[in-house]
Amino acid sequence: MCSGAIYWSGIGAVVYACSAERLADFAGAHLSVPCREIFAKGVRPVLVIGPVLQGEAEQLHAQYWKPRVGL
Repeated sequence: MCSGAIYWSGIGAVVYACSAERLADFAGAHLSVPCREIFAKGVRPVLVIGPVLQGEAEQLHAQYWKPRVGL
């Protein structure tokens, strides 16, 4: 949903910290589709940079998701 909104709003680049795979590890692997795959289906290119600072992002996600999914 976020990738679709980014694409349709005309944003030309995305920089992200935590990979889709690692986020699925924290939140549960209900649906994990990397944004690169979504953007590749479009006709307009979207530059994707990441993951950057993944270790820091993982710490934040672990703190957020732990009480929600019982990590």
